[in-house]
Amino acid sequence: MPLLKVRNKNQTDDLEDEMSNYSMKQIVESFEQKKAWEKQFPINYFLVRPLSFLITYPVLRIIHSPSKVAWTGFVIGVVACFAFLGLSLWTIWPGIIFISIFSILDAVDGNIARTTKNVTYYGKFLDSLIGEVIEGSYCFCIGVGVILEGLSSSDPVVKNGGVFIYNIMPLLAAAIIIAGRLYSSFIDLKYQTLFFEKKVDENTIEGRSIYDPIGTSVFKDQWIYKVFVNFNLLNNQIIFLIIVSLFWRPDFFLYFLAIYYFTRGMIYFIFFMRRAEKRLH
Repeated sequence: MPLLKVRNKNQTDDLEDEMSNYSMKQIVESFEQKKAWEKQFPINYFLVRPLSFLITYPVLRIIHSPSKVAWTGFVIGVVACFAFLGLSLWTIWPGIIFISIFSILDAVDGNIARTTKNVTYYGKFLDSLIGEVIEGSYCFCIGVGVILEGLSSSDPVVKNGGVFIYNIMPLLAAAIIIAGRLYSSFIDLKYQTLFFEKKVDENTIEGRSIYDPIGTSVFKDQWIYKVFVNFNLLNNQIIFLIIVSLFWRPDFFLYFLAIYYFTRGMIYFIFFMRRAEKRLH
């Protein structure tokens, strides 16, 4: 009967120290998997991601679970949404601060997963789900906040002639943003799912690892594509929201994004319909 090997206390402590002491170099090097994809987004690549490395380093001394960081980010994202509801009480800036923290944590949980070799399909699902819920909700909360602010305003223009603009348009814009996000995401996902199923049926699909580098679009070198996809990035939206908030016009932020997501939905419908006709027959 083979003898069981039992680690002594010193060996266990050494193993735990080795696991916890991830270096900044390891954190940065783990990003290689996502590097090519994120180069499409300059704000993320040159600003947010380096900042997330600095935050990941001390966080890894405390916790190694990317899902716990993701859930923490979710709670902060929910707080941001509630903060946007109270524009007339505490202005828009608390909401901007909380949504910015959410965005940073969204990068940190991915850093932790890659650094600790804990990338899982559940983690990818959780990260995507939380992102869609918060990013799809915060604009609606801003719209409601603008409406509530208009209702509480003592400005006679708002009370009389500006009722439609202040009480209807922001909410309509927020609804268009949500619909545009959902429809474009659904169209993309439906095509990718059916394309994958077709490849499996034809036995032409190549095996991939969850740790393989994340690819980029074939249109990545076209400037119009880069501009288009960057408007969908939360960090870029936050920067734009900060700019318009300096002039206290968060409704302009909603109107702009409503136009963008309406256009995005139409482009996705046309693009994937034509691609499906060529590749799914």
